[in-house]
Amino acid sequence: MLVACGPAETPSPSDSALPAPPSAGVIDSALPIAEHLRRFRATLSERPDTLRHAAASVDQLVRRWIAAMAARDTTTLRALVIDRAEFAQLIYEQMRIAQPPYEMAPALLWFQISERSELGIRKSLEQLGGRPVTLRSLRCPTPVDTQGMLRMHDGCLLRLRVAGDTLPEMRYFGSIVERYGRHKFVGYSNDL
Repeated sequence: MLVACGPAETPSPSDSALPAPPSAGVIDSALPIAEHLRRFRATLSERPDTLRHAAASVDQLVRRWIAAMAARDTTTLRALVIDRAEFAQLIYEQMRIAQPPYEMAPALLWFQISERSELGIRKSLEQLGGRPVTLRSLRCPTPVDTQGMLRMHDGCLLRLRVAGDTLPEMRYFGSIVERYGRHKFVGYSNDL
């Protein structure tokens, strides 16, 4: 069925007098990174000065993750990964991606980290959660990357035994951040 269309309406003089949308002329990406960080921190209700619920070593952190995974203990799994406040107050400014020439805004970086982490932890819980899990080997072949006062342990690989089967060596979580000898996962993105 065809519908007849009339001539296009011409805007009235009053239409051109409408104010521009509030965002016109203000591009958030043009703001200095310090302003992005100030705005990001303004949304926080807490200001931690240390990584909470952290482990003393990569090995200890991974073993706590394995125990929590086997017990399907989501409270502990949440505690082992950095939260928004820790990211904003203790991690972000030290990261290479926050420095020139990258200067990724903290809200965008946090969004990317947390989205990948949520997907990763769901996959891990589906595959491993509530099953007997033991560590066969832990290997972090990538050299530790120092970023400001942070030490980043990237590319750690685990070989796990799950319910009697030894799984291939793979990455079950993202980077591990070390700050003053305290270790937490940056996120749970993985190869599952």
